[in-house]
Amino acid sequence: MAIPDIDIFNELLSSLTLEEPVTPGEYDRIEAVPERILVDFSGASSSRSLWLWYRTSCTLTPSRLIEKVRKELQGKGHASGSDVALTLLAILCLRSKRIESPTTCLNAIIGAIGSAESSQYLIASFPPHPDVQEFKLGDFSIGPLNRQQLVYWCQKVGCDFFDRYPDKFRNRFAIVRSAASVQILDWQHIRDTFNISHSTCEPIVNYYFEVLTGYQQEVLRSDFRSAQEVYVAAGAPYIDLDQPQVWNGGSFISIFRNIGKKLFGYFCPLDMGVRIDFAQAHRRLPAKAQELFTDYSFTKIGKAEIHRTLETYCRFVVKAKVHENDARVDEAFLHYVIALDLLFGDKDASTQKVSKRAAMVTSRLLGETFPDTVERVRKIYDRRSRYVHAGDTVGDGALDSVRPIVNGVLFCLLRLQRDPGNKRDGFVDEWLKNLDYFVAAAEAGKDVPDQDLTAAGIATDGRAG
Repeated sequence: MAIPDIDIFNELLSSLTLEEPVTPGEYDRIEAVPERILVDFSGASSSRSLWLWYRTSCTLTPSRLIEKVRKELQGKGHASGSDVALTLLAILCLRSKRIESPTTCLNAIIGAIGSAESSQYLIASFPPHPDVQEFKLGDFSIGPLNRQQLVYWCQKVGCDFFDRYPDKFRNRFAIVRSAASVQILDWQHIRDTFNISHSTCEPIVNYYFEVLTGYQQEVLRSDFRSAQEVYVAAGAPYIDLDQPQVWNGGSFISIFRNIGKKLFGYFCPLDMGVRIDFAQAHRRLPAKAQELFTDYSFTKIGKAEIHRTLETYCRFVVKAKVHENDARVDEAFLHYVIALDLLFGDKDASTQKVSKRAAMVTSRLLGETFPDTVERVRKIYDRRSRYVHAGDTVGDGALDSVRPIVNGVLFCLLRLQRDPGNKRDGFVDEWLKNLDYFVAAAEAGKDVPDQDLTAAGIATDGRAG
């Protein structure tokens, strides 16, 4: 379903620009292409951020727009992270013809997504054992790298990588995934349609393929684990792709082929050295620390009961995020639900009681009625039960459903710990009993005063948190 060509979208899309406005006070910005460390095989350099400016007076917020673009990408079967959505919005700003509405142009960009082919190479930094012969495991080939094939496909898509590094990847152990269909944006068609020069578009295109390759690396790791499960359960050795001491210094390569009508391609190698990307951490970690201090007076976990509760909750949320980053959707979903269970459950609490407590905390923040949020959480627990008891995968949309609940609860806990009076022992049990009282009132059709909700850390509108 296309993005509606209506004023609320056109207003925000028309305001988007990659150039700093002459009246910056009327604008805010979001990072479309982040500052990052660029590694080739002769050294490292840093790139500059590419910022997407937008007018703050617009009715629609950037987060809502990004979420809409993500849904459109998801519907196309394309990688649908916010980073991908931002690349599409950035390329929209480069169009030279501004006769059509920006929404029409954005729909044209999304409409240029189509099928292509992609194969991936996970190349170790070490040679294969002399006795190792290539063997197959589902879609994967494991053993000595077929370098001649890799060079052929690199040259076939018009990349000069092996002209620049003629000795790279000789005598290496590798895991190769055979070519499969993938949804890719036809960048050449977009450049031609909107009369965008190659040099202007290149930084965004390069970042787009880096992001897709990063996603493919996560999916490869997850699928390779799944491909081994039966064999390992029956006694075969396990090949762990997450051991940094084994894979440090290796490379991951995606080769994209047959993109669009002109059947162009792209060769994208990623270095796999174990390092913290300080191009991100030096800005984002201090910014988040400052945000939590300013908004919630939070500096660190203390000894108070509410802080210990927050610590336990966040531990499982982080476990979920790690699984999510590694494309282990089922495990991520399960750990998100465990976080909710540990907070809202007790020895006498049923799933229904936990669901109602979670819904009471988050329904107003989500802009939903209390019964609607109870139903949302009930469906989350149904998915959890089918996964735990029947082994069914949690399915599409599971993470999108549970994430807003988990985030809303997190900010509730942060609001609670801000009040010094809440740092006494026994507070958490009192808080849960208050939630049960609010639930009973809601089910009886009675309103709970906003000041009581606020005292319980509950956001009374969709702007908080």
